[in-house]
Amino acid sequence: MGALRGMTPAAPFDDPNVAAAFAAFPEDARPALLTLRALIFENAAERGVGRVLECLKWGQPAYLTP
Repeated sequence: MGALRGMTPAAPFDDPNVAAAFAAFPEDARPALLTLRALIFENAAERGVGRVLECLKWGQPAYLTP
């Protein structure tokens, strides 16, 4: 879990709507949510699940494997 050790940055936002959703989260919650986002991408890469699609579902970030 390198995101916890070295705060590995997650992939850049591909969807501007997802970026806007993260920007709308309360400032004090945003760092933890971005860490969780990084962990999602990192774990997917480590486990070879393939591409992770980041989108909004019900207005909240969601992570799918197409």
